[in-house]
Amino acid sequence: MRLRVRFTYKTFSAHIALIIMKFSAKKDVAFISTLLIPTIIAGLVALWFVIKTQSFIAFVALLATLAVLGTIFYFWTKTYYEIKRERIYYRAAFLKGNVLIDKIERIKKNSTYPNGGSRPALALMGITIVHSGGKELYISPEDVEGLIAALKASNKKIKVKG
Repeated sequence: MRLRVRFTYKTFSAHIALIIMKFSAKKDVAFISTLLIPTIIAGLVALWFVIKTQSFIAFVALLATLAVLGTIFYFWTKTYYEIKRERIYYRAAFLKGNVLIDKIERIKKNSTYPNGGSRPALALMGITIVHSGGKELYISPEDVEGLIAALKASNKKIKVKG
C-alpha cells in the first residue's frame, strides 16, 4: 500500500502564511530627522570645503558624511519584525536578533524610547517586550495590536500593560 501526499500551491502558501508574519517598523520623521539634519549640514560644509580648498581631509569628511547618510537610509528601509514559529525576529539594518515567544513575560504599550536594552526601532513611541527574567526589547511596529495579538496567540501567559 502506497501513501501519497499532495500539496497544491494554495495549501502550501496558506500554511507558510500562518507560520511567518512580517510587521514593518513605524517610522517617526522627528526621530530620524534628529540624525539627518546634522548629517546633511556636515555634508554640505564638507562639500563647500572640498570645492573651496580641494583638501584631501575635506574629501574624506565628505565621504564620511555620505557613509553616515547611507547607513541612515539602510536603517530606514531594513527595519522590520517577523514572527516565525516560536520566535519573534527583529532586524534593524545590520543589527538583528530574536526572542523566544514562550520567554515573553509582559508587553508595555505606548512606551517611549528607552535608555537601555535592545532598541531596533525608528520611532519614539512603541512597545517594550519584557522577556527572560527582565530583559527588555523596545520595538515600534506600525500594527501594534496585530503584533500583540500574534504574540498572545502563541503565548497566552503574556500580560499587556498600557
